[in-house]
Amino acid sequence: MRGNNRIRLYMQVLFVITIITTITLIYINSKNKAKDGNVSHFFPQLNGLQERVDKYPNGKIRAIGNVKGYNKEGRWIYYSPTGKIEFIEIYENGILVSTEKPTDKE
Repeated sequence: MRGNNRIRLYMQVLFVITIITTITLIYINSKNKAKDGNVSHFFPQLNGLQERVDKYPNGKIRAIGNVKGYNKEGRWIYYSPTGKIEFIEIYENGILVSTEKPTDKE
């Protein structure tokens, strides 16, 4: 019986450490502020990508797109501080393959 109690105690300690680590990582991610005042938030997705939202210091979206590891992936939309789309970039495997500027009609 004594061995089972010790295993149970180890499992409880491991669980607490896991919870504390998760909360710490979430907090650090939410406070991820660059020197220029821009803020980035990451939202995990099931396909191995993470959606990243970069914001201006005033809270408006600066850029939105997906990252895989540390590389941009897919479509990235960049906004001006007023909220208008400035340009769109397309990435494949972390490499920029095209850049589009929106027309005045958009």
